[in-house]
Amino acid sequence: MGVLGMRSTSRVVPSGPVDVTLREIATAAEAPYGVSIVDGEVWTTLVRASALVSLTGARIELPPGGSAPMVMSGPWFGASLDTGHGPRGALGRVGAEALVDVGGSVYGVAAAGGSVWFSDMATDRLGVLREDDPSRARYVDLPPGGFPAAVSVGPDGVVWCALNRAGAVAKVVGSSVTVVPLPMAQAGPVGVCAVQGGAWVVVIDTGHLVFVTATGLVRPIPLPDQAAKPHAVVVDGLDRVWFTEWGASRVGVYADGAFTHVDLPPGAEPHGLAVAEDGVWVACESGFLAHVTG
Repeated sequence: MGVLGMRSTSRVVPSGPVDVTLREIATAAEAPYGVSIVDGEVWTTLVRASALVSLTGARIELPPGGSAPMVMSGPWFGASLDTGHGPRGALGRVGAEALVDVGGSVYGVAAAGGSVWFSDMATDRLGVLREDDPSRARYVDLPPGGFPAAVSVGPDGVVWCALNRAGAVAKVVGSSVTVVPLPMAQAGPVGVCAVQGGAWVVVIDTGHLVFVTATGLVRPIPLPDQAAKPHAVVVDGLDRVWFTEWGASRVGVYADGAFTHVDLPPGAEPHGLAVAEDGVWVACESGFLAHVTG
């Protein structure tokens, strides 16, 4: 592993070229968490309400036994399912009536190329199933105790997963796993977004944005506010890196070597992100979706 330096600056933009539109879509007790755009419609998971709701007001209640829908990718989302023998990890799909029982404890979800990858925090594995045959999954073992969090599939087909308790990132090609340690002590990575030739990672415990190349080089970039607790990360079509700052009620953008920070209402608790044509949608646990454009 090598570590590369990267210069950065910061500017706070409360208004002007960046616009924020807030859409109240649920209550704080229901807790919007994940967000995705499905057939042009914005959907969010309600982690404490066992439901999903769209920007137009359509609502999907999980089937009996289903609860805690969280991360979304395309129409797919992770959840929990209890059929009478204790909760197990499950995957759901917008428009499907049943949840797919995959066992363990699902967190990260990444739909790409006709497949759906998911992280299993309970067994330290990644699972993958075909969208056209979700009844069968295969698994890839990750380091024990790594606590896999977000997962992402790049345009080159490489799968990346944040290993929260290991302070590392896993790169998966086929059944081969390469673990890349991050240089920060007690790093705690959560969010990851794969791109051509590498992946962007946000490190919640130390307040870093990190780029990991396909060859294992690591570029740690400290956030201007290292107590901001970055949580999720996406990259848009202009190669701008967007991330939620859960601990600071902000959305951050990294582009051309500089940070921009967009304030949300105090206590917003931003979590999931989805790239839109004109910016991003942000799921905020306090009960609303934020549309950040610019």
